[in-house]
Amino acid sequence: MSRPLRIEYENAIYHVMNRGRSRQPIYHGTAYYYAFLQCLSEAHQRFGLEIMSYCLMGNHYHLLVKTPRGNLSRTMRHINGQYTQRYNRLKHTDGVLFRGRYKAILIDANSYFLEVSRYIHRNPVETQKPLVKTQEGQVFTYSIYSPQGLPALLQRMLSLFTISKDLTLTSFLTSFLTSFQRCLNHSVAHCRHT
Repeated sequence: MSRPLRIEYENAIYHVMNRGRSRQPIYHGTAYYYAFLQCLSEAHQRFGLEIMSYCLMGNHYHLLVKTPRGNLSRTMRHINGQYTQRYNRLKHTDGVLFRGRYKAILIDANSYFLEVSRYIHRNPVETQKPLVKTQEGQVFTYSIYSPQGLPALLQRMLSLFTISKDLTLTSFLTSFLTSFQRCLNHSVAHCRHT
């Protein structure tokens, strides 16, 4: 039986994740994390992938991405393939790194974007054995909502959400950032009701 086709179209937003084979670690130190980040950078340059946030855990990763060209499959083949090669070089080994095909969930920007983003950011804190005590302790996470990402946030706001004609950009951004901060600090239920 063949695998189901992925839904791909221009400007789609996905929550993408993959895990190491048999839940084995896919990062063994800083060099491995940077090798993966280099693959993300190349995917952005070659395929136009927009990385809104990511979290690199010991044995898996989470990405929140936008595909302006509708090319998620090709982009993820590059990321996973290139990282596997770099991992094998760093580890002096060969073979399969990931458990299989990546998982990608199509996200409705208006409904679930905040909830998914919060999940990705809080993942290292809310695991059974937390990797860090606070979000500030996370090294290999990124968001367009971080201080270095604020210009990207402002550029993407209008394209991600349906905005009323009566709502000014300033009031929208204020409302959005307040809601997003509330989502980061509280339960997922707060994200659903904002």
